[in-house]
Amino acid sequence: MNKFTKASIATGAGIVLLLGGAGTLAYWNDSAATDAGTITAGTLGIDAVANSGAWYDISAVPATTDPEADGVLITDPAAFRAVPGDKLVYVESFTVEATGDHLEASIEADAASIDKGAWGNDLTATTALSIGGASVTTITDDNDGDTVKVLVTLTFAFNSAVGPDAPVNNDSQSAVVDLGELAIVVTQQP
Repeated sequence: MNKFTKASIATGAGIVLLLGGAGTLAYWNDSAATDAGTITAGTLGIDAVANSGAWYDISAVPATTDPEADGVLITDPAAFRAVPGDKLVYVESFTVEATGDHLEASIEADAASIDKGAWGNDLTATTALSIGGASVTTITDDNDGDTVKVLVTLTFAFNSAVGPDAPVNNDSQSAVVDLGELAIVVTQQP
C-alpha cells in the first residue's frame, strides 16, 4: 500500500473514533435576546356619527355654502317629492380613525355611485368634504378623531325652453334616486 492510501485510512479511522466516541467532536455556541421591543401597525378607518344625517332643501338659496343654516330641513325624506329645479343637500358627519407615523390617506365620496334612476342626466350629483369648515381631500394621523362633514348635493335640472322642440323628460316623474350605495372611502396613499 502506498503512503497516501495508508494516510487516508488512518484519517478515516480517526474521524470514526472521534464521532463514535460519545460525541467528543464538539463546538461552542451561545445566544442572547435583543432589546428591540415591538412595532405596532397603525389604523385607518371612518365611522358614521350616529343620527347625524339630514336632508335640506336649498332650492330657494341654491348658492349657499351652509345648507344647515340656510336650507329648509326635510324632516321626512321619504315623503318629499322633488321636481325639476329643486336643489337638495344631504349632510352627514363621520369620525376619522387615522393612526400611524407617516400615514396619509385620500378621503372621498363617490358621486358616481348614486343611482339616478330615470332622472339620468337631468340630475347632477356632487360631493364635498370638510373638516372644521375647511375643504379636505386627504387626511393624516393629525386628523385622528376629527369629524368629517360630507355634503351630497343633488340638482334636479329644469329646462326652461318652450316650444315644440323643447326637451321633455316625463320619465323622471315618480322616479327614485338611490343613495344607498354612496360610500365615504379612505384609502392609504404611498
